[in-house]
Amino acid sequence: MASYRDAPLMCPACTHLMEEREAEEALVDVCPACKGIWIEWFDGELGKVARDLPPLSLPVTAAPAPQNGCPACKRALHEEVALERPYVTVARCGECAGAFVTREAFEVLAAYAQPDEEPPPPDEEEPSLYARLAAFLRNLFAA
Repeated sequence: MASYRDAPLMCPACTHLMEEREAEEALVDVCPACKGIWIEWFDGELGKVARDLPPLSLPVTAAPAPQNGCPACKRALHEEVALERPYVTVARCGECAGAFVTREAFEVLAAYAQPDEEPPPPDEEEPSLYARLAAFLRNLFAA
């Protein structure tokens, strides 16, 4: 059975064929005409994918609202709030959970994405009482 990834996806906003782009751990589809971006549910949280996608070198334009349904499974797309403040919406597929993000919304998501939290540095163990006493005695007799 052929996968839908065997052929380029059609942009749900303007019907141009989209181009695949890598974003760290994700593979997204970018429309060369309206600059909209299709992100699969398994690619990760929208803001993280937006932050991890290399610069697109494309001007931000107002993309038309998606009219043509999901490019992956052809079901209807529904508006979903991606950020409350600033208010940003995306078009999400209720069947496969992919999301179409306009370039304007994408830029906002990338700007407001939380960076990955770095693990805290390992706690330096406090020297034992014996180690502190030994260091004290070494310093005392070294003088």
